[in-house]
Amino acid sequence: MKELGAATFTMTGFAFTSATGDSGRVAAQIVTGIGFLGAGVIMHGRRFVSGVTTAAVVWRLMPTALTIPSPAQLREKNAALQREIHERKEALATIAGLNKELVAQKAQLETANTELETFAYSVSHDLRAPLRHIDGFVGLLREEWGDTNDEGKRYMQVIAD
Repeated sequence: MKELGAATFTMTGFAFTSATGDSGRVAAQIVTGIGFLGAGVIMHGRRFVSGVTTAAVVWRLMPTALTIPSPAQLREKNAALQREIHERKEALATIAGLNKELVAQKAQLETANTELETFAYSVSHDLRAPLRHIDGFVGLLREEWGDTNDEGKRYMQVIAD
C-alpha cells in the first residue's frame, strides 16, 4: 500500500512539474517517493531487509535521473544536431567536388607529362645526329692535324667533349 502511495506522490509531482516547469520540485518528489518505497518494503517484509537495497540502487541513479533535459533543451540540442548534420553534408559535397577537380587535374598532368616525354625523346633523337657528325669531324681533324701544337689539340678536345 505504501508503494502505491509513493508512486502516486511521485506521479503527481511529475504532473505538477510539467505544468509549472519546476524541476526542483520533481527532484524533491522523487527523493520523497524513494524514501517511501524503501520504508514500505522494509516494514512489509520484517524478515528481509530488501528495501534498503532497493532504495540504495535507486538512490545511485538519482544524479542521472535529475539530469534529464527538458523538452526545450531537447529541441535546442536537436536543432544544433540538425545544423551540424547540414554543415557536414555541405562539407562532404565540397570535398566530393574538390576530389573531382583533383582527378581532372591529375588526368591533365598525366597527359602533359606524356607529351613532354615525347617531345624530350624527339629533341634528344634530333640532336644526336649533328653531335655524331661533329664528333666524326673532330676524329678526322685529329687524324689529319694530330701533330699540331698544344693549343690546336686543346681545341679539338674541347669540341669532342
